[in-house]
Amino acid sequence: MAINLFVLGYHALIVIAYKKAPANQIALAEYSGLVFVTLFGVMWFDEIPDVLTFIGILLIVLPMMPINWKKRFSTSKEAINISN
Repeated sequence: MAINLFVLGYHALIVIAYKKAPANQIALAEYSGLVFVTLFGVMWFDEIPDVLTFIGILLIVLPMMPINWKKRFSTSKEAINISN
């Protein structure tokens, strides 16, 4: 019962987040949960993830990361140009 309440709360919070922010900002945070689920499985249930698990996580999370990197690098370049 507790798990169902937590999942329901999670989904409600995600709906609110998608209403307040652009989807590309929320998606990485949501999909990065796969990493934490894997870590929890290792810590709490003594699961050993296989190579396919790691490949799947990388295929989902890595393509989204350059979007944030571009924004950070362009912001830092703008800050450098402004200070000069």
